[in-house]
Amino acid sequence: LLRTNNSNMADADDTGAPLPALYARAEALHRQLEQSSLSSGSEEFQTLVSKGHRLLREAYRRAVSTGLFSRNEDGDDMHTNDIKYLLIPYYLGHFELRHSDPDERLAHLDASKRNFESFVRLAAQYGFITDEDKAEWEGKKAKSGDARVAREELMAREKRRRAALARLEELRQQRVKLSQKVGEEAAYNEDADEEEIDREIITTLIQVSVTDALREIKSSEEESEMLTMIAKMRMAGQSIAPPRPSIPKDPKPPIVIREGDLDRVDKRQELMAKMFQPGWIQPKYTVEQAGEMEMRHAVRGGGAASAPGGSDTHHGGQAKEDDGAEETSDADTDDDEDELRRKRDYDSWKDDHPTGSGNTIGQG
Repeated sequence: LLRTNNSNMADADDTGAPLPALYARAEALHRQLEQSSLSSGSEEFQTLVSKGHRLLREAYRRAVSTGLFSRNEDGDDMHTNDIKYLLIPYYLGHFELRHSDPDERLAHLDASKRNFESFVRLAAQYGFITDEDKAEWEGKKAKSGDARVAREELMAREKRRRAALARLEELRQQRVKLSQKVGEEAAYNEDADEEEIDREIITTLIQVSVTDALREIKSSEEESEMLTMIAKMRMAGQSIAPPRPSIPKDPKPPIVIREGDLDRVDKRQELMAKMFQPGWIQPKYTVEQAGEMEMRHAVRGGGAASAPGGSDTHHGGQAKEDDGAEETSDADTDDDEDELRRKRDYDSWKDDHPTGSGNTIGQG
């Protein structure tokens, strides 16, 4: 569990710390909240959210006032230790999303979206963004309504994200090994010194975060649109519950497939064209199956006999004395699951029903 410090003096001391300390504490809070088992609506969780939000806002103010985010520079001009501060608006966006006040949800979604957009703009400005994400950010990718194309793009984006995360883990392991060499006789590899690895770690982390930010921007837009629509419906006195599907009042008669119909190509095509149309009761049995069930029903003495607990105790395996062989055969058949299903379906079948199917609600 996470530990909180509710002291206002402690919070004041946090926001008065130097920029590196502010950023480190806010980043640690972000990781802790991601791994927390606390409920997102709990007071303890929300206290940490508020604290992290304050730290990041102060860190962003400091970074801007010191001129870290200059439009006249690119990524090569930034010092390695300063690149991580580009992630401040990214973390701010996540802290905005973690606020649980439902009355302020739209405001937090809007603030989160603006922070994520600010982060992506900075990453694009300094060149810490992949070509694919840059094209999506600048709207150069043609938007298609094809679900297959959208799915392929989502899979490709996730594949890039996984590859970047794997590279990030590899770099961190290299950094640990490199730190262990300090003080040893072994010389550093010229292509893998500490600063180069640190720089690649933070730039790779920014690329992963850009992909995540683009997804969060889209998600925030969709949620905001939904909440706005719900608010308008409530103001107009409309119900927000989804409408129930209507049942046809006058369903069409069932399709009857007679013996030999499926042997004729023209008849088979005609039947296929009629199948699965709105309002039609779909066939459940062939004529032969219905006849066989009716014969068995008549032999057993009607519907009450075939019901559980009736005189035809097929679950008990008793055979009638007047026709032992036939009843024994029926008892063996009753053990078959398909036969049991047909018998239970037949219990709802009524000869006097207008459609002859026993479906009392007009559905197939």
